[in-house]
Parts: sequence; structure tokens; C-alpha cells
Amino acid sequence: MITFLTVVAAAVLALLVVVIYLNDRVNELERRTGSGLPTGGSAAGAGDDNTWRGLTGKRLWDAMSGKKGITPLADADLVALRVTYESVLSQHIENLFRSGQSDARRGSAVQPTAVKTLASPRGTVQSWIPLNHANALYRAGIDSTKADIYETERARMTLDDTAQVLYAQTGLTLTQPFSDLLLGNGDSLAPAATPEALPVPEAATDALAAAGLPAVVDAGISTAMGVPSPPTGKFGASSTGATAASPPSTPVGSGGANGPAGHQPPATPRG
Repeated sequence: MITFLTVVAAAVLALLVVVIYLNDRVNELERRTGSGLPTGGSAAGAGDDNTWRGLTGKRLWDAMSGKKGITPLADADLVALRVTYESVLSQHIENLFRSGQSDARRGSAVQPTAVKTLASPRGTVQSWIPLNHANALYRAGIDSTKADIYETERARMTLDDTAQVLYAQTGLTLTQPFSDLLLGNGDSLAPAATPEALPVPEAATDALAAAGLPAVVDAGISTAMGVPSPPTGKFGASSTGATAASPPSTPVGSGGANGPAGHQPPATPRG
């Protein structure tokens, strides 16, 4: 009887030890899952290339923006994550811009959301950006599809400015404007050439001035310079065919080689 009781007591004790061990393992797994650490890894493990350490959505944005108290990760780990995060942020910006373009072509604009699920070298992750920036990128995509060149230029500026702000807030450096990547190297707006901006050739002006003619080369330049074109005569004469006026001829008896006006030399009498 005593032997039987001893065996039962030993079995109960062994079962209790197993329960305690299993409970301890469950608690360890819960702690690791709650802190974003994978099973079998460490807080500063160098082999964690396929995880975001439990950071996702707005928590990931806050951590990349340098907000304190978001994660227990060391600064070196955050720097390593930030390198991969750049591809996520770039995808998010392009996704919102392209969505605006496609919705504009379908004629069905919607309210964009701040969260996108994106793929990355570290696995699928939820990316979050402030909603006002998401709206700006989506609206830029819509404006970029319009025929008005001023609307497309505004879309280009909005895209570049918003991307620059997002990169700066997350400690990243933007090396190339997003408009070059998504819209191509478009020429910047410049005022169209107008008649007022046409130059007058100096050589032509000097030649005409020396001849005593108006500084007019053709009708377009005369309009630009505010000089009316000379009237066309009944024989079709124009400013280009005009010649300098000849000096008036000296009337007979007006002087010169014949002497004073009105004086005639006396006739020589014949033989």
C-alpha cells in the first residue's frame, strides 16, 4: 500500500513539473510575440532579414520618424530597417499617385486611405502615411491626366513636394524627383514667345537709320516695336522699296555758278 502511494505521489509530482515547464514555455512565446521578436531570435539578432520586428502601420511610420517609445529596438536596428523602409515608402507614394491616374481615367475618384499593404524584401507589411499627404498624392495623380499644361505642372510640383516631405520626416534622402520617375523629364513651363519679345536686328536698324528710313524691317517687327507700317501707294511701294529722297534741283536763276539770283551775264555782241 505504501509503495502504491509512493508511485502515485511521484507521478503527480512529475506531472506538476511538466505543467510548470509547459506554462513557462507558453509565457516565453507570448513575451517574444508581444515584443515583435521571432522564436529563436534575439533583440539584436543579425539574421532577422524577413521580419519588421512587429512594426506595422502607424507604429512603423512613428518608428521610422524617430518617435520615442514605439519600439525597444536599438538605434542600429532602426537604421537597418530604415534602409528597407525606403522601398516601402516609395511604393506607397507611387501607388497613391497611380491610383489617382487610373481613377481619373475611369471617371470614378474615391477617398484614398492612409494605409497600404505592400511587399518588401522583409515580407509583406502595412505602410501608413499621414492622410493629408495621401490625399495630395492621389489628387496629383488625377491632375496629371488633364490636358491643361498648368494642371499637369501643378501635379508635378505637388508630387515632388509631398514626396520630399515624407522622405524628410522619415530620415531618408530623396535623390531623384518622383516626377521624373512617374511623369518623365517634362519641360518646365515658360511663357510663349510674343511679338513684344521679338528683337530688332541691330544691323538692319543701323542701315535704315543711315538711309533716313524708319527702323522697320517687316510688318511683324513694326507691330512689335509699336511703329506703324508705311502706307502702300497705288504702285505697290512699301517701306522695303523706299529710297532716300533726292535733293531738290536748283532752279534756273537761283544762284550757283550763274551768280546771284536774277542776274544774267550780258550777251556778247556779234562782229
